[in-house]
Amino acid sequence: MGVTLEKDAGEQFIWDRKTKRYGFNFFSYHFTRYHVGKWKTITIGDFQASFGQGLIFGAGYALGKGAETVPTVRRSSIGILPYTAALEFGFF
Repeated sequence: MGVTLEKDAGEQFIWDRKTKRYGFNFFSYHFTRYHVGKWKTITIGDFQASFGQGLIFGAGYALGKGAETVPTVRRSSIGILPYTAALEFGFF
């Protein structure tokens, strides 16, 4: 279980119900449970997906050349992971 609250440098910390601004400019939360019955992972909240052989899901948002000189044909899949970073993009 995790919560991420992030405020950029130079921004004011404002708590105003009229404009619905509550201090931080980025909120993220997740609750992840592993091996529940026949389910491998259950995640509520923000998550990342890394599975399949496609360009987006199979890549896991990694750009550039890897350490292997001859890339393998099959990509390994991690599955669903909780989103724990403070970046405001790159998650579902």
